Amino acid sequence: MNITRAATGMLAAAFLATSAGAQDASQTPAIPEAPDFSTDMVSRIDYNGHIVDMQSKMFKGKDKVRVETQVHTAQGTTNGVSITRMDKGVIWIILPQQKSYMEMKLKPADIAKYKEISAAGEGRGKFIDTLKVDGKQADRYDIAKASCKGYSYFQTGTMLPMKIDLDCGAKHTITDFRNMKVAAQPQSLFEVPAGYKLLNAPGKPQMPSQVQQ
Repeated sequence: MNITRAATGMLAAAFLATSAGAQDASQTPAIPEAPDFSTDMVSRIDYNGHIVDMQSKMFKGKDKVRVETQVHTAQGTTNGVSITRMDKGVIWIILPQQKSYMEMKLKPADIAKYKEISAAGEGRGKFIDTLKVDGKQADRYDIAKASCKGYSYFQTGTMLPMKIDLDCGAKHTITDFRNMKVAAQPQSLFEVPAGYKLLNAPGKPQMPSQVQQ
């Protein structure tokens, strides 16, 4: 699977993991899941000095995310669309030029874990403190897992995402969320376009460490 397809699917799944539920009330007041929204995302991924820049558009609904991505590397620019449906247990990779798509089923254990952290409010990590990000009040959470260390930042009071910074040694990813618009998203964004042909997926995706741990 090329980097565009892998990145769009995993980015969406990782976001669902970090945006699920509210943190432990002993750390910070209980806050509901972020509302439906659309946002631009600007990501830079450093693979041991190999830089990949990604510009994405995210559409978030309940238990579902669509990510439209442009990936810029030294070899050129590629496009990708992924739809992550936790309610159906699948990730769809849309290939508009071929009018086709791939379907990758999530493992039942991963889906169960996502539902568990959503209910318990553990998905976005341990609350650290409140600080300013781009002039706005933000709650910072520790999302360190296994060999990775990092933080996620959510707008105080709304839990809308602002930034994710995750350093796993060989891969360091920084994602900024911009031009946030809170609104209900059309269901059609989270469906495979009519007439698209199903292709065999090359493998099953693994959920991000925030869900696996």
